[in-house]
Amino acid sequence: MINIEIKVRYRKTSRTDKILKKIGARFEKTEIQKDTYFNVDRGRLKIRERDPDTPQLIQYFREEEKGPRPSYYEIVHLKNVEKVKGTLEHEHGIRGVVKKRREIWVWKNVRIHFDVVEDLGEFLELESVLVKDVDTEEGGKRVKWLMGKLGISKKDLIGQSYVDLLIERFSG
Repeated sequence: MINIEIKVRYRKTSRTDKILKKIGARFEKTEIQKDTYFNVDRGRLKIRERDPDTPQLIQYFREEEKGPRPSYYEIVHLKNVEKVKGTLEHEHGIRGVVKKRREIWVWKNVRIHFDVVEDLGEFLELESVLVKDVDTEEGGKRVKWLMGKLGISKKDLIGQSYVDLLIERFSG
């Protein structure tokens, strides 16, 4: 699967909720997530444990540019997360763990994530999932349109993953 995505530091306010409701976005749910990243040579590989939903194994590839950028990913739902996590830890080692609370909204094909990440702060991710009627160009337009509505400038975008931001924060 492919999405077009951005990430930015962002403090959600009641004004944000009003904007989202005005454009027809809908609140979906809030999750508590723990992402365990493994050392791999290409891309990223992580296990996402979600409360209240099923754990997932997620592999993705993307350039570390600020975006909007394409991300290529695969998701597998896990039944025995501890066994899979143990195998991956043994084979690859753990790169880092990211803990967050994620509030999920949806507008058309765009997932809107308001994340509060432990030891990092508040962020917003926009992910335009490419589907039958939405190609890379249209997905990018939708992300840029939402950026404008939410007052996000391209200069504010972040190119790194949360695990890289955590490693950077605690290694220096």
